[in-house]
Amino acid sequence: MLRRMMGWLPGSIPAVLLLALGLTLGGWAKAGDEWHGPGMAFYTDFDPKIPMAVYIVKVDRKHPDLRLYTTLGGGRFIGMATLSQQAGFIPPSIGQPLAGINGDYFGVREPYIGDPLNLQILLGGELISAPGEDRAFFYIDAQGNPRITNAISDFKVIWPDGKSTPIGLNQTPMTGQAVLYTAAAGPDTRIEGVDLILERNGQDPWLPLRIGQTLNARVKAINKNGYSKLNTNIMVLSLSPRQLRALPELREGMVLKIVTDTIPGLKGAQLAIGGGPSLVRNGKVRDFDGIQVRHPRAAFGFNDRYYFFVQVDGRQARHSLGMTYRELAEYFVKLGCTEALNLDGGGSASMWVNGRIVNNPSQGRERPSANALFLIRAPKS
Repeated sequence: MLRRMMGWLPGSIPAVLLLALGLTLGGWAKAGDEWHGPGMAFYTDFDPKIPMAVYIVKVDRKHPDLRLYTTLGGGRFIGMATLSQQAGFIPPSIGQPLAGINGDYFGVREPYIGDPLNLQILLGGELISAPGEDRAFFYIDAQGNPRITNAISDFKVIWPDGKSTPIGLNQTPMTGQAVLYTAAAGPDTRIEGVDLILERNGQDPWLPLRIGQTLNARVKAINKNGYSKLNTNIMVLSLSPRQLRALPELREGMVLKIVTDTIPGLKGAQLAIGGGPSLVRNGKVRDFDGIQVRHPRAAFGFNDRYYFFVQVDGRQARHSLGMTYRELAEYFVKLGCTEALNLDGGGSASMWVNGRIVNNPSQGRERPSANALFLIRAPKS
């Protein structure tokens, strides 16, 4: 199976097809199943001796109708939903979802359960969440090139006196943390705090928020009761009472600078989803310290010609044991990937292809996740 998969060429039609992509799948995929469509193919790779069950979607990066897309578990907002539900969130005007895999690890602290723990950028550049500490992520840069890297957040607000305060983005605040909220957080900020309602300053650049920006924001109002309403025209900077003593006097009409820099810089990034750790760098398996344990895995990799969505079932003694990080990295190298990233695994590990979950999740059913990475076919113009 692996040998046949590596020999697939975009647009080729094999002599034997089990199903065309225009048909729905009839349940979990089985050993030997394969589906083909223009610019993409779905394959299974089963080894009953281990046992091991792997599901692969291979995508021609150059196909003009195919693109990557990230979803949010709350639809338009941060939240939780199954992979099947998230496929349904993709508007027809954006495209037709063909395949998807669960995405990043997520926060479980109220009220922002489902907050991605790493960078997420929606197709087109809207910034949803900040980079996480020591966590790798996949992104498409300003020139349209796929990359995997780590970054440190340098998100901050600069006050009129030149002093600055670090800020989080669309998340449950840590103790004493200032957090910026956009419409992606939900209908309101969901928390107590002293809120600065920020609006566009004249005709200066404004929303949607993007990575690597410095925006001038005018304080429209000050709300000391928290739970401020959100919409696509404003942002809210939520401050804890303990921070107020160290800040200049807050007043309506003052102009702040909102900075979304990172180290290294990511200005112009068009799409991103987090995970970690990175598995393959420059075609080589990374070193992994400590005891290696097999688990269900979800991961994404690429080379100059193809993207690969890979899902490995696990924790099922008679079906599939899962993979260690090293085994998963070695698998991507065998696929020909030069770069690969681990995503959230365990009970979250799921793959969706053309309307149906094709793998056998370890808990016997889909588990909600915070976000997902999808392959979509652009609508005909």
